[in-house]
Amino acid sequence: MKKDKVISLARKTNDGTMHSPLAALENATDDFKNDEELKSYKKLLILALNDSDDNYDVTFFQAGMTTSQCIALCEVAKVIFLQNMGHIPVE
Repeated sequence: MKKDKVISLARKTNDGTMHSPLAALENATDDFKNDEELKSYKKLLILALNDSDDNYDVTFFQAGMTTSQCIALCEVAKVIFLQNMGHIPVE
């Protein structure tokens, strides 16, 4: 009997709001292990947010980056996020 691989609804729909932080990290880890293109990436930035109790606490984890590279990556990612939201046209 063939067993189908279970895929999370969050991953299937590409809806990050359905992921837990640990599930997102596990999926990213799997992708980095299995995707040949991702294996070539040498730098990583992870942002984390705790917005409970009307707070907006942010922390980050990074690998292989300087602080100025983290800032530049956030600026580039901001444009990509806005494009994905339809607020900036994709060229």
